[in-house]
Amino acid sequence: RSLVGSEMCIRDRNVTYYPQWLPEDCKFETSYSTLGGEVYIYFTPRDSLVQFSYISKSNEKLYMDGVDAEQKDVMINGGSGKLYISHNEGQTSSLIWMNKSRTVLFSISGDYDEDVLIKMAENIVEK
Repeated sequence: RSLVGSEMCIRDRNVTYYPQWLPEDCKFETSYSTLGGEVYIYFTPRDSLVQFSYISKSNEKLYMDGVDAEQKDVMINGGSGKLYISHNEGQTSSLIWMNKSRTVLFSISGDYDEDVLIKMAENIVEK
C-alpha cells in the first residue's frame, strides 16, 4: 500500500477556518488542534466519518492515501488542488488544496461524491 505525499512550505498565521456548508446528514463529532492547524471530525448516518483539516505552519507534511483513486486537478476559490475519487467500497474520497495565496493547505475526506466535496471546500471560511 503506497501513500501519496505532499510537502508544502506554508507561512504561519493565526487564523481559524471552518466549513460554512456541510451536507445535512453531517453532525459535528469532535475537533482538535494540531501543530499549525486544526482537525474537525463529523459523523454521518452511514457510519462513516468526514474529516476537514488545515495546516498553516511551515514544513508540515500531509499524506493522502491515493491507492486505487482517480485523480483530478481542481481549483478551489482560486487555489490549486487535487481530488482523489475512490472507487473502492469502504475507502473515502479526498480533496486537498491550497488557498489562493498558498499560505494554508486544506484537506477534506469523506464518503461523498466529487460535487459534494468541492462544494464543502468552496465554503471554507475564516473564523
